[in-house]
Amino acid sequence: MSKRKRLGERRSRKKLDSRDPDLGYYIILTDTKETEKHYFKGLHDALPLQVQDRLRLKIIPRVETEYLIERCVEEIAKDSQYGTPWIILDRDQLSKFDEIIDEAEQRKISVGWSNPCFEIWLLTYFSYPPSLHDSVSCCSAFGKEFKRVSNQEYDKADKDIYRKLIRFGNEEDAVRNATTLYQNTSQRENKKPSNLSPATTVHLLVGEIRRKCTNAMDKP
Repeated sequence: MSKRKRLGERRSRKKLDSRDPDLGYYIILTDTKETEKHYFKGLHDALPLQVQDRLRLKIIPRVETEYLIERCVEEIAKDSQYGTPWIILDRDQLSKFDEIIDEAEQRKISVGWSNPCFEIWLLTYFSYPPSLHDSVSCCSAFGKEFKRVSNQEYDKADKDIYRKLIRFGNEEDAVRNATTLYQNTSQRENKKPSNLSPATTVHLLVGEIRRKCTNAMDKP
């Protein structure tokens, strides 16, 4: 490859990176290794090409749970372009689940939490989830449903998980199912997230991203 061609490619990438992401610039932190990272990367890659560089996601996985908020604040301070910070968090066996959510909200950081785990959100792509109150049964239920609809085994490290979800499931149904699920559980007397199971708020982030893209595509 010629030096001139390499220089041209670098300039093209720099020009693309410098464009203003007018539809949103999100920083998303998660304490898990792969599933959430692959999911949100797949979500961005599936957006219409016309809007992919107008709505950006910076995904940071493997952050220790107790440092999610601190790391999020550090990332925001690095670049004022980051307008919408999110942390993605599972209830699982986390004892300070409610405290982390409360502190994040006080610091104007949005939280996409799932109780008991992220797979409760993935299940909504296929149906309204049954009562699942621990991570083991939730992952197992999603694995069985995923196998039923796709004839494939669920792998937490699957880089194509988002593409498969929208191929075999329905994202609009997922947002509706998750909304109803949250509304039903939030009727309980104790409304702390740790007591709202099964429930998730990941749909708030996904729905927001999809609405922005749809509105942008609808404009002449």
